[in-house]
Amino acid sequence: MTKKTKPGPKIIEFTFARYSYFPCNEGDKLILEGNKITFERHWGCEDDLNLVISDISDRKWEEFLRSLDRLKIWNWSKNYRDPVVLDGGGWNLFIKTTSSKIESHGINKKPSNFNEFLESINKLMGIEAFEIFYLE
Repeated sequence: MTKKTKPGPKIIEFTFARYSYFPCNEGDKLILEGNKITFERHWGCEDDLNLVISDISDRKWEEFLRSLDRLKIWNWSKNYRDPVVLDGGGWNLFIKTTSSKIESHGINKKPSNFNEFLESINKLMGIEAFEIFYLE
């Protein structure tokens, strides 16, 4: 008799966006639809990029989910905001798995491990989609 293993968590929905308050800088948006990731970049008045990545292996998805657990993304606050800064940018995150869900956003503020989260997305996609800024 073979033993059935229970499948681990799987991402059902995933959207992440960063945006700027400067003219012509709408931002970046990452959307999971079925088995593919769509990455849209709208930085600069005419510098748009639309990229679809559909060959992400199950192993990469598993690594990404482990990184979310390691970073304790599920414990992020719902809102991050710095009321002193009047320009800059913001971000929105929504991830739903078969076992967890996170909805978080920020305006001119982010969790302390935000850059590590961006690095995890870059690794998942296999490209440097998001620039990492280590300034706090």
